[in-house]
Amino acid sequence: MTRWAALALALIACDRAAAPPPPPGPGPDGLTALIARKDAAMLRATAIDAATWPRLVATPYRAHHATYARRFAVAMAPVIAAVEHGGAIAVRRHYADDAALAPTLVRERLAVPVGMTTWIVSLDGRDLPAVFAWDGAAWRALVGIDALTRDAIGADDHDCAVAYGAARAGRCLDASAPVAVAALTGDAAERAIACRRLIALAVAGRCDDRGSVAPISPR
Repeated sequence: MTRWAALALALIACDRAAAPPPPPGPGPDGLTALIARKDAAMLRATAIDAATWPRLVATPYRAHHATYARRFAVAMAPVIAAVEHGGAIAVRRHYADDAALAPTLVRERLAVPVGMTTWIVSLDGRDLPAVFAWDGAAWRALVGIDALTRDAIGADDHDCAVAYGAARAGRCLDASAPVAVAALTGDAAERAIACRRLIALAVAGRCDDRGSVAPISPR
């Protein structure tokens, strides 16, 4: 082999070594690859744009993209910080009846269409405060959705927002969904009815252990 041929092969090898890894694909392996990169810019790029938003969220949330987009950077900051810190990565499907989920992530299942697959990522056994979805071309992150919902409820009824924020399972969780839908769609009459029911359950202590909420004084 001539010296020039050897040099050419060495340069090809260097190019191959320096080639960036392929972009993360769908499924748990693809999401694991995204998190493993610890790339803040790539994580920020998981923001859902206005055109994609209606496909990834349930109908009551479709009018709220502007609020999501405005709050995305702040809501995503703790996710990025946790990913940069690192840890053993585990990915699992997002289910509302997952006993290991934080209440915010349980309630955020309401924000995605029925039947759509969403994912939860944990680092060293701690779930990231985000719900991930594959949009057909890239990974997207739903973050800050529970706060967005509580703020929509609290704009008209603070006590109801507190009750909603404490609901996790059982009767209280069942009663929280109509509250969220009514508040997000601007149905004041239905929201008032749904809020009275949720607060009554809380005050009466009729939630099970996982869905219990602190007593709230009705207005």
